[in-house]
Amino acid sequence: ADFAVYTAALANQNVFEQNDIRYYKDVPMDHYAAKAVNYLASINVLTENPEKRFRPDDIITVSEAAKMLVSLTGYDEYAKNNGGYPTGYINTAQANGILPKGVNSGELTTKDGVVMLYNALKSGYAEVTGVKGDFVVREEDGETLLSKYHDIYYDEGVVISVNGRSLYEDVSTDAGEIYINDTVYECDKLKFSDMLGSKVTYYYKKDSSGAEEVIFIEEEKNENITISIDSLYKFTKNRVEYHKNARLLHESLADNAVYVYNGQPLLEDIQAVLDKLSFGEITLKSREGRVFDVVIITDYENIYSKSVTEEQIHNYGGRALVVDDYDILEIYNADGEAIKLSEIKTPGVVSIAKSKNNKIAKIIASDKTVKGTITALKTNDKYAFVTLSDGKELKAPLSYYEANKIKFNVSSTYKFYLDFSGNIVFSDVNAGEEATVGYLIKATVSEDDEVLRLKLMDNSGKMVSLDCSNRVVLDGVTYKYNPSEIIKNIPGSNGTSVVPQLIAYRLSDGKVTDIDTVELTAGESIENSLQKKTISLWDEGYITKGRAGHNVLLTEPVKIFKVPSDSEVLTAPDYDFSVSDKTFTDS
Repeated sequence: ADFAVYTAALANQNVFEQNDIRYYKDVPMDHYAAKAVNYLASINVLTENPEKRFRPDDIITVSEAAKMLVSLTGYDEYAKNNGGYPTGYINTAQANGILPKGVNSGELTTKDGVVMLYNALKSGYAEVTGVKGDFVVREEDGETLLSKYHDIYYDEGVVISVNGRSLYEDVSTDAGEIYINDTVYECDKLKFSDMLGSKVTYYYKKDSSGAEEVIFIEEEKNENITISIDSLYKFTKNRVEYHKNARLLHESLADNAVYVYNGQPLLEDIQAVLDKLSFGEITLKSREGRVFDVVIITDYENIYSKSVTEEQIHNYGGRALVVDDYDILEIYNADGEAIKLSEIKTPGVVSIAKSKNNKIAKIIASDKTVKGTITALKTNDKYAFVTLSDGKELKAPLSYYEANKIKFNVSSTYKFYLDFSGNIVFSDVNAGEEATVGYLIKATVSEDDEVLRLKLMDNSGKMVSLDCSNRVVLDGVTYKYNPSEIIKNIPGSNGTSVVPQLIAYRLSDGKVTDIDTVELTAGESIENSLQKKTISLWDEGYITKGRAGHNVLLTEPVKIFKVPSDSEVLTAPDYDFSVSDKTFTDS
């Protein structure tokens, strides 16, 4: 019964629909396979027997399956006139490529059944026009079950261009197009791009207007090799050397190999480009034989994204990418799922593979972060390796590490922003617990110079006294066992006391581990540091939302700290301090 259901489905039948015709006594009208069985009987794929029994629960044999599929593909009369059942049907199924190699008798296994159904879809469909003696006269016009019942056709060829990517400069496609066998077909805008340069079997549909759309592609069993750029040892025009499983391997490239860099043909300065690859992957493909003659390079650059609008992705420090600069923009998340520009999370990391002619840009957005305390650092010629207290090891490109050494301190706690492959792209020294804001009133050092204590008003308006840990990061600089030195470096300090001010701080186990003031040091970025802007409460141009021609400096609602003047802050009663969550204009 199951095989009958699958066979009827090949003919595009709604196999679970009810009908009023019944051919077999043991297939009642409410049987799950009734529609399929009765349909196949009505078109003589199944043959009625005197007992009118189908035996739906029996295991089907290879001969029975061959008979059903040979009959469905129009070769029933041919098989009858060439030995009949079962020999004629077995021989015909073999000749037409329906039977798997070496399968011709016995019970049908699930695996062989699936293969037979698949092969039948693509085998030729015959229209018998007459029988003369032992010879069957038939028409074969290239039809298959796919084309007859599903309007799907198939062919073989090499993908020359797809979704804006191309092997050659004189062949181009737009998003939603694929070029195979000198023909441009429609296709999904986000599918099949990885098939560029591959020899494939492709399936396409024709609609009433004559438009042809590729809906499925099978890559032939090419011996493709994908190599991470990270693992490269040496890359020249005729040879690739790379590390894999602690071994140094190599692959030879054809003298006429086609190079594609970020979707577009690479025609000049090839070696210069190969020498400057950042990170990503290289796929070697062979269109004919074992020699690799197609080299697909996907090379990313990382950007720590600050914000995203409909027009741009902004980098910290400047404009990063303008959407209108590219004809085709593809955006995916770290799991490979297509997303919209508005779905990119910030702050975060975007990895961008851009073609040199601005034809296409592929973006992979990552919001992966890791928090932890550094316990060890080591470097090689490519990377800095960071070991965290939980044993996890992260890596950062050596160029980033060398430019940001001040941000990497053993025993310091960080929040690391990672690209989709897990590389560190940015690190925030103020990590650990989430930061909170408070108003620093006083800082004192214990008599033994071992404990720094802060008196402040927290963001709920409560007066608190907090001890600092033995290691404190102040404005990106780490101080160990030196409370007096911390006081000296708080902005406005006279060396022994501090000026009252707003600070951001973090706690770990109830102790202050990080302090951020408005002072910007080399170890901080302005986007991740507390900033100060002094305005007059009477300057309506700064505090009124939405007035044309005025700057809106505050995002409402805001946290408002009301405090006495600096000269009075140490002697003022607690009720002179307060925190409000009202909007600025209401206050």
